[in-house]
Amino acid sequence: MSLKTIVKLSRVTNLTDARYAAGMGVQFIGFAFDGFEAANAELLTQRTEISQWISGPEIVVEDEGLNAEQMQSLLGVLPATYIQTRNLDLVNGLGLIYPLTKSADAELEIEKIKGLFPEALFLLELNASELSEQEIADLQVLCDHYQIILKSNSGSEALLELVEQVSPFGIEIMGGDEERPGYKDLSDIMDVLEALEVED
Repeated sequence: MSLKTIVKLSRVTNLTDARYAAGMGVQFIGFAFDGFEAANAELLTQRTEISQWISGPEIVVEDEGLNAEQMQSLLGVLPATYIQTRNLDLVNGLGLIYPLTKSADAELEIEKIKGLFPEALFLLELNASELSEQEIADLQVLCDHYQIILKSNSGSEALLELVEQVSPFGIEIMGGDEERPGYKDLSDIMDVLEALEVED
């Protein structure tokens, strides 16, 4: 089983999402941390245990306000290999997923970051349902030249359509909270992953 594009599952909070995604061939599992969450021993233990229950995906720390000391502490227990951040002081040997700001200068920003981190991936959030033909053409150029992970705030259908139009390096989809321990509606994640599934 494989997927037609790289997929990152973001903001994972439970084992149900993580195990389903890993079984479907998702390449990145992201855990979001701010300073408070990084200091929460129970939360950190839970996310570390989730990462140990799955095999295959790279583990991503999604920086939502960490400092260098907090990041170093996280890496002491969480087996992360990537960090998603605009704070380059936190990278410290990890793979970088760099969130872009949507602007006319995106390519200049990409080139600047690639000069420092040649293997960096770039996360770009879009309102896919409102893109003009010119914006799609410009996005196609970016995706042809750089490792762009697309995130859409206009739903999975628009994101899947964009995959067909511009062939990005990958996409990001969101995890969600469990309704109660051990019970989770996976339909949103399933819809995307099953649409991307290809026969080996």
